[in-house]
Amino acid sequence: MTLLRWLIGTGCVLGLAMFALILLVGKGFEGFRSGAGGEDVAKAALTVGIPVLLLAMLITVAGFGGKGVLHATAVGVAAAIAGVGWAVIRTNPGEGSLYAGFLALWLLFYVLKLR
Repeated sequence: MTLLRWLIGTGCVLGLAMFALILLVGKGFEGFRSGAGGEDVAKAALTVGIPVLLLAMLITVAGFGGKGVLHATAVGVAAAIAGVGWAVIRTNPGEGSLYAGFLALWLLFYVLKLR
């Protein structure tokens, strides 16, 4: 369980660091401004939702938050897995499999935590 906590925690911290790097150093998410209105709303939700989900995963793995936070994070992870399966795996199977595998690790942590 400790190894699982470290793997997930490290992955969450690296993911949050990459997001910060993209926003601070790179061009950020300028590419999201073009396109149809519905696509902009979905992309903006992903831009905010991914770091929030990673932070929630990190909080639960670190042992903070109660069962409510744990269950809410599980709903978010399940939605993310559905989104990865629907959008990412169709266009980029390797990257989508990596995301799904990381999210599945957190679901394994969730199941073990409930025992």
